[in-house]
Amino acid sequence: MDTSQSNSAYTINDSSVGDDDVNDIIELEEEIEKRKLTSQVWSLFRKVPGDKYPDNKPRAVCKKCSIEYVAVRNSGTGNLRRHYETCAKFKKRDPVQMMLDRSDGQSTCVPKFEAHVFCELLSCAIIMDDFPFQFVEYEGIRRIWNYLCDEVPNICRNTTKADVLKMHNREKTKIRSMLEEAPSRICLTTDLWTSITTDGYLCLTAHFIDKGWNLQKKVLNFCEMLTPHTGVALAEKILSLLCE
Repeated sequence: MDTSQSNSAYTINDSSVGDDDVNDIIELEEEIEKRKLTSQVWSLFRKVPGDKYPDNKPRAVCKKCSIEYVAVRNSGTGNLRRHYETCAKFKKRDPVQMMLDRSDGQSTCVPKFEAHVFCELLSCAIIMDDFPFQFVEYEGIRRIWNYLCDEVPNICRNTTKADVLKMHNREKTKIRSMLEEAPSRICLTTDLWTSITTDGYLCLTAHFIDKGWNLQKKVLNFCEMLTPHTGVALAEKILSLLCE
């Protein structure tokens, strides 16, 4: 095989490349560069082109504290992850909010496993999906957790029950503070119904406008309502729920 002919197939004549071709090549390189930023840590940093620096090396700039790191190809993102773990300006998200509010589209994954965050998210999952406390003791579930991360602790149902009660008390305190700081009047509504087994239930909800002029709706209590369902009985029940 004639090597001179094979090599000529890969030779490009500079004079035959026009401005449009050059622009297409530049756009293709930029597109390839964007595709490579697949690590989740890049959502916390912004990349600055290297032509703005004397060494012509791009930088990764922290969106919170503006610290710069050299971000060349094949350099990895380990230094960026370590900075996230130690940066004082990064506020760790509330685990409850991570489960309830997913409208921002951000991932709940974090670069470092934290046992207390795992327990909080587990309690949220049990509450939202109505799992039994014994769910944490299922052998299959524990195998999945150990496969994902060997630092996941084995939690018993009593520990999970205590975590759920702690979360309930914490959220209850938050709602109480919101009601105390509300500049407007608070409107209470009740919903009363009877189940198939003729058991009565009552749901008490508070409606108010907070300090940021946002309409809030918070469920204060959901409990069993014994007979009789008269106006006097309902008033006494609502008063006792508000005093809790």
